[in-house]
Amino acid sequence: LQLHFERTDIEVRLPPLEGDRFIVATAAAAGGGADVRVQLVDGASYEVYQVPEGRGFRLVIALGAAGENPLAAGVRIVIDAGHGGQDTGLVTAQGSESSLTLAAAQRLAAALRQRGFEVTLTRDGDFTVPIDTRSAAGIGADVYLSLHAADLPAGTFNAYYLGEAADVDSLAMAIRRNAAGAGADETDRLRRELLLGLVPDLTAGRAYAEGIGARLFTLGDYRAGEVAAAPLQVLGGAAGRGVLLEFSPADLASDALPSYLAEAVADLLAREAVQGGR
Repeated sequence: LQLHFERTDIEVRLPPLEGDRFIVATAAAAGGGADVRVQLVDGASYEVYQVPEGRGFRLVIALGAAGENPLAAGVRIVIDAGHGGQDTGLVTAQGSESSLTLAAAQRLAAALRQRGFEVTLTRDGDFTVPIDTRSAAGIGADVYLSLHAADLPAGTFNAYYLGEAADVDSLAMAIRRNAAGAGADETDRLRRELLLGLVPDLTAGRAYAEGIGARLFTLGDYRAGEVAAAPLQVLGGAAGRGVLLEFSPADLASDALPSYLAEAVADLLAREAVQGGR
């Protein structure tokens, strides 16, 4: 495996490295740039990730067994297609919210599976799934994504993570989303639990929402309308590792969004794995 960095200087001499699944790795100046060479052992596979870091990025080479995506192994993603069955949600010229989110969820699942992730859908057809069942599907998941449509311009999205409502708008949105299956009293229960600190890992949801949003902007020029906390029952099972995303009907109907979203999620998980020393 050879990587070439243009207009790059190596300031200090780097000794060769030996490690698992590779024989030796070296870095050396080469024609105004730098070359990194990794001699792999037989049967080793690799994935190369650019993980944003400050004003630049960290380049990660993850090594695994043949045919394996090293950073995807054992990672479970749950995708929730909003609404379904008699609960059609928003009705638009592109179709009902329930049909748009299902089609987008299926394309997103396929793109993530191609990258080696384990993906589960909360529904795979046009039928109603109770909100507590949707939430329970997120138990033990590394990432939980709930897809919805909203009256937004194309190229704009909203992202909500589990937490106390940041403002009246996000609280109103939470009541509206929760009411589809549980009523406003469920929102009040979630607010009490959040205030008492009974739901763990709430910082992860914000990091996920902001990380996915930043990558969507870089990859496809999607712009965030609102990124905020809200007491959303559907995200409760994932214990904070979930994001509810609202897109325009036109974006949900497009082929581009699932591809960009899959890459954004993969980049996010790569960064989490690297920071966690995985």
